[in-house]
Amino acid sequence: MFTTVLHYDFGAQAAAIDVSGRNVHGVSTGLSFAPDAQAPERGAAVFGQPGSRIRTITREPFRRLTALKIEATVFLESTGARQNLVEGYLSFAFYVSPSGALVGTARAPESAGGAWRGIDSVANSPDGVARTVPFGRWCTLTYIHDGYTNLVLLIDGQPVATTDSAPAPLQTVGWRGVHIGNWPDADRFTLRGSVGAVRLWRWDPSSVGKQFATRPLAPCWADVGKAINVAGADRKRLAALYRCVIENQQRVIAMIRRRPDGRELVRGFAERYRELWAAGNIGGAEMGELLEHLLGELSPDERAAYDRAISAMSDCLAAIEWDTSHVDAIDIGTCDPDFVEYIRTFSKMVEA
Repeated sequence: MFTTVLHYDFGAQAAAIDVSGRNVHGVSTGLSFAPDAQAPERGAAVFGQPGSRIRTITREPFRRLTALKIEATVFLESTGARQNLVEGYLSFAFYVSPSGALVGTARAPESAGGAWRGIDSVANSPDGVARTVPFGRWCTLTYIHDGYTNLVLLIDGQPVATTDSAPAPLQTVGWRGVHIGNWPDADRFTLRGSVGAVRLWRWDPSSVGKQFATRPLAPCWADVGKAINVAGADRKRLAALYRCVIENQQRVIAMIRRRPDGRELVRGFAERYRELWAAGNIGGAEMGELLEHLLGELSPDERAAYDRAISAMSDCLAAIEWDTSHVDAIDIGTCDPDFVEYIRTFSKMVEA
């Protein structure tokens, strides 16, 4: 689901050099280096000035984020003020509140009002126990948005705040970019202390393709891939189609998750679906029963929302205007009858 965006390791220097291989380097301002801060021969970047910050030199990897994971290893001082960990302009924010609570927020799409909503480790603790960031010692702070409506915050690996109603999907980071240790808009909310490492992951655009490829594929799928590459030469249109499908899938899943048993229903469905798919068992009765269990008992309002999502995906597919003759020449029915049966089963539910 996630793919690495950047990894800054400050064990040997305060420079924001991306060691992930993605070359998403950063510009460091107002930082110093403290050798042996984390351990012998393991230093850290020190944020000690009002203008201390790191800004990524590009925001390209942060377009259409959808999902995001942040992990920061820090040693913070108590200041009685907000301290920003990582913030993406007009997209997401991860910070420590003046009271020491760990806070994670996300901005809703403009179509949904564009409001910021989030959670913190005092008001949204999963077990009712309020927790704060430990000042004066090293700790690892984590933010995970799954691209749907789930947002989780962790301190040293322990979940300290959760919600299943976060704005989704995460939006493209605005023109000011991604900033570490400060506010994108001005020198405010400065982090006070040391940072050992920061890692960011985002939704992997190829995750659906990777999942598809876990199934034992018939030989004709190699020809299908080549045909799609020819038919879909306009990459921008293909990207728009893919985004359309993902966003509408998210709407359907978010709708189901709002049921009292929705989160468990979706989790169980996803686990079993992946198992059946990877085993190549997609055309049998078990897959049909699994799909029926998830979609077969929708309320009228849920069914209407589901139909709108399917219609929107169909419209997006029609808008791509590609030459389907490249694919029509391939006899999938003979080459991969299980896949055809899977599509037939799903289509019956759409038409029901």
